[in-house]
Amino acid sequence: MEAVSLVLSVFPLLITTVEHWESCMDSTKRFFRWKNELQNTSIELSVQELKFRMNLQSLLAPIVPKADIMEMIDNPKSDLWKPDGETGIALARKLGDASSHYQRIVRNCERILRELAEAFDCVLKNDTWRYDVSKDVLLENLRKHGTTKNIATSVKFLYRKKSILQLIQELDKNNQRLTELEDKADKIGTAIATSKTKLKPFLRHFTSVRQTALTLHKTLAKHITCSSHVGHSIKLELADPNVEYLSRKRPIDETRSMQFKLLFVAHNHKSEDQIRLFQLELTKEAHVSVEGDEDQGQVDRLSVDMVAESKGKTAKLRFSVPLKPDNVYAATTPRPGTLAEVRSLCDSAIQLGNGDFCLDLRVLRSKLLHNIDHREGSTVAHFDRVVSLYELIRMHHNQNFPFHPRTRRAISLKIAASLLRFHTSPWINEAFWSSKEVFVAIRKDGYLSDPYLSTSFLDEPRAGCDSNGGTPWNDPNSRGRTRHKNPALLALGVLLLELELGKPIEALVPDLEDGADKSESRTALFIAANKVLETREYQETVSDNHLLATESCINCAFTMRYRRFSDEKFREAFCEEVILPILRDYCHENSVASFEDI
Repeated sequence: MEAVSLVLSVFPLLITTVEHWESCMDSTKRFFRWKNELQNTSIELSVQELKFRMNLQSLLAPIVPKADIMEMIDNPKSDLWKPDGETGIALARKLGDASSHYQRIVRNCERILRELAEAFDCVLKNDTWRYDVSKDVLLENLRKHGTTKNIATSVKFLYRKKSILQLIQELDKNNQRLTELEDKADKIGTAIATSKTKLKPFLRHFTSVRQTALTLHKTLAKHITCSSHVGHSIKLELADPNVEYLSRKRPIDETRSMQFKLLFVAHNHKSEDQIRLFQLELTKEAHVSVEGDEDQGQVDRLSVDMVAESKGKTAKLRFSVPLKPDNVYAATTPRPGTLAEVRSLCDSAIQLGNGDFCLDLRVLRSKLLHNIDHREGSTVAHFDRVVSLYELIRMHHNQNFPFHPRTRRAISLKIAASLLRFHTSPWINEAFWSSKEVFVAIRKDGYLSDPYLSTSFLDEPRAGCDSNGGTPWNDPNSRGRTRHKNPALLALGVLLLELELGKPIEALVPDLEDGADKSESRTALFIAANKVLETREYQETVSDNHLLATESCINCAFTMRYRRFSDEKFREAFCEEVILPILRDYCHENSVASFEDI
């Protein structure tokens, strides 16, 4: 037993001694083989350096020229890396939210390479790792150490080897992260390319709707006559891209019918508000469809199916009018045999209303329209009042805004989409459009109707003056004020701010109320809107999508030279940077697939 105890007590010491001996022998071997160790370590460093360079090139190649890539790779402190520069913005667009993480990894890799160079006794100028210079210095240093036969050099390398290997491992991890970001960038790039591919038919449909609405407007103005009233008004109900339609995963260009909402009302000497509400009660239902070749913007046929009721009397009016436009903007001429039918539509409505009204004409279709209640034509008569969006926001600025965020986003989307659809039309003119021209009906329980635009039926867009009769916004001779690059966008940006926060701009920026006409001044609105954008309340309240859309509108932050809706590139940028971000929030709020996901 004593022998066994002795063996058991000595055995661990023996094992420890053997391990220590092997360790000493290993250190001794490394001491005499330090040249090979140094070469292997330098090879590992070269591999990681190459990976780092290739990752940067693959990420930057689609964004910047080759010469700039070399400068950015060699000098991560270059001005080209600044996030507010052209390259920084392009990189952020490619990588999305990962762009800041990407730049942190690049800085980490640059730091590690600099520390490795110092560990290999390389003297770097300007404290920066530049590949073309530092690599030659490193190789020269390795050759010098490889031919030196002094003990001090080997001891120095062995002492640093552990830290050098740790740095190389850290560089390897960062390279792996860059590879992951590269994969993400490819996915984002594919998504952007797919989105841009879908954007063109999306915009083409918007253009077709606008052309069809103009044609219909001129047709009605030319052929519907009424001598019983002092004026006629046509109101266009604003419509957002129909999420329900898009979720069917059918290409937009498959449809051949233009979809929008119209409300046509004649009025006499009575209050316009009373006539509007009474007229909504008069008409129970009206269906209007316009069919034609969407790709060519042509209109072939106008079909109306209307049911009206007043004081127990019911009238059903149906007709179909072939239309032959000279061009997409010209008024159309119905076939001679159907002109009497068009005029009888107005006459029948006058008789139905005892000579006081003409007709209420609505498009109650669903394609490219998202309507919670398709029976709105018969229920909106129960609304208590009609106000503009400008008035609506100011009605509740001293209390909590009563409308659900979903309602606000729906209104924001409809108005933004309508600016794209009906720019410089009888309903919207981008030179002097404002929220004062957008109306909604309110019910006692707080339910809102869809917003609509109201303008004189026979009016064409005004030109050469602003909303107050002053100089045009794009007149280079106008002085004494700052001219916004597109006043309609400024008005939309201010409206997006007000809707999201539930307060008017003058309540968000009290200084705006000091001057007599400050709230009407574009310069004052521009300054006030930017003050709100910088507040913590706004940045913490809104989503990133809403922030992008609002900033793009207020600052007109688009890269093209001409910020006008008449420019096709600007329409694409407006759709991508304003409408689609709002649409993403709207789809998320309603738990449906967004346009880009289809």
